[in-house]
Amino acid sequence: MKWVGLLDCNNFFVSCERLFRPDLTKKPVVVLSSNDGCVVARSQEVKDMGIPMGVPHFKVKREFEAAGVVVFSSNFTLYRDISARVMRVLREEVADMQQYSVDEAFFSVSEADLGEAQIRRLKETVERKVGVPVSIGVAKTKTLAKFANHKAKKGSGVFILSDEVWQKEAGEVPIGTLWGVGGQMSRRFVDKGISTPADLMQADSNQIATVFGVIGTRLRSELLGKPAEPLRSKVSLQHSIMSTRSFGEATDDLSALEKALAHHVEHATKELRDMGGVARAFKVLVRPSRFSDFAMQGIYEDITLSEPTDDTRVFLAEAMRCLRSRHCRGIPYKKAGVIISDITDKSAATGSLFGTVLDGGLMSVIDTINKKFGSEGVTFFGHGKQKALTKNAWSSGHKTTRWSDIPRVKAN
Repeated sequence: MKWVGLLDCNNFFVSCERLFRPDLTKKPVVVLSSNDGCVVARSQEVKDMGIPMGVPHFKVKREFEAAGVVVFSSNFTLYRDISARVMRVLREEVADMQQYSVDEAFFSVSEADLGEAQIRRLKETVERKVGVPVSIGVAKTKTLAKFANHKAKKGSGVFILSDEVWQKEAGEVPIGTLWGVGGQMSRRFVDKGISTPADLMQADSNQIATVFGVIGTRLRSELLGKPAEPLRSKVSLQHSIMSTRSFGEATDDLSALEKALAHHVEHATKELRDMGGVARAFKVLVRPSRFSDFAMQGIYEDITLSEPTDDTRVFLAEAMRCLRSRHCRGIPYKKAGVIISDITDKSAATGSLFGTVLDGGLMSVIDTINKKFGSEGVTFFGHGKQKALTKNAWSSGHKTTRWSDIPRVKAN
């Protein structure tokens, strides 16, 4: 029987920032959301201060200044690049792997590799090659691996959840703390007298199926050490891809909006190609603030393409047509973006008889160049040269994806 491991990067956004600032180790650090609005990542030192996730920055700014908290603007280019490095190293070290999020991945563990020494060696390999701290939990199922990873973070960074330990822990853990159990589901469980995993494991399977359906049945199975969901090493297609962002200051400038919208089209279509998909529908949105007098005068259009594609140029042409035809001077637009939908596997997609055929090799070349020289090596509309629409007061730069931002070290 194969076990399941879960590798999770500790305080990932903060760890990415500390990677190039070793002087910030063990010092309070936070990362803010887009436009420097809210706290989205906290170092352990900040958590110990009682600062909650999602609190607006302006409410805790003075407290941060008094405590010497170092603040960073979100730098998703850096975080995605470090994430790719972590996943690449893990993929080299294990046989089967399923990336779950930007900083988490499940992987299979054979009985022969189940020892703590082997798992710790994997942890140290990732940390040595990438530089960010990680924790690894191992158990018989994904749900239990999540629990084991939580134990690993509180301890030495590695935790293997044996049956004996789980039997002791299952009666003490609140059911609402389990992976996949939200607030509403937790209340439903408690209302039926199920307050811990042990209660669910001991409950009658038929009653669980009747009351909680397939979700309750799968959870009970996972808690009993019987995998309800296999490890998927192949990246599954998403139902949709969204790329949107609010501006630091509202604008009605068409050129600025074109560049902002082009950025989101490029980002979304690149993600579409990375997952091996094509799409034939997307939504363009360019809107004012929902709290302004112009709230109802935004640009919203659902666009259906003649055939499924992953070519950025096709999406860009339609997005720009929509923006230019519906743009109005004097309206303070506050947010722009796209949502790609109707995604299918590229290998199984079929085009229309009279569809336009573009040279797909060009997008492959552009992706290769950008992978080698940074995400802004080749862009449309020159959007990479304009960053004024977004507040980014504490940006750490693009140290892994832009030549000009690479740190320089001088030997004495």
